[in-house]
Amino acid sequence: MKRKKFPGKKAKRFARCGNCGGDFDPAASHHFNHCAPTSPHEGEDPYEGGWGGPKPPAGPADLLDIAHEREQSGIDTEDLAPVTRNLRVGDLGFLSFVANATESPFLPGELLRLPGKVEFEGMWVKVTAVGGDGPHHSYQGELWSIPLLIHPDKLRLGSPVTFEPRHVHTVMPRGVTALA
Repeated sequence: MKRKKFPGKKAKRFARCGNCGGDFDPAASHHFNHCAPTSPHEGEDPYEGGWGGPKPPAGPADLLDIAHEREQSGIDTEDLAPVTRNLRVGDLGFLSFVANATESPFLPGELLRLPGKVEFEGMWVKVTAVGGDGPHHSYQGELWSIPLLIHPDKLRLGSPVTFEPRHVHTVMPRGVTALA
């Protein structure tokens, strides 16, 4: 989509979603997605020095119940349900974390206006353990994205995450390194 040019007016520039390509208009609520996972074992956590200590854990209360949201919207998930219920150790699941920060001084300049405008930040979690049987089983995982809109004292690259099939937005196919 091309923006109209007006003489004497500078076009507004917003950060762009890497997943859907949409602009983040600071006047609206949006999602924020990370397209590619980031291994906490291959790189440095940019917040490690400033926050140190153990990685803060995340659990179901920190996550969007995407299965409920899809049901409320009338979206058929018949094909997705068996996939989200049968994750194995090593699989990557995409989860939406509640982004409730009102300010984020640690963000790059172009993103400083996003806190308080974005409801969820979608990030990758690598499954490290599967617990329980049946429809109410849970997963243990490790965050494989660097949170941008959640304060590092609440969630960081490598943080442990407990989640259930109802929280899984999508699953990274084995052998694929990023979703377009």
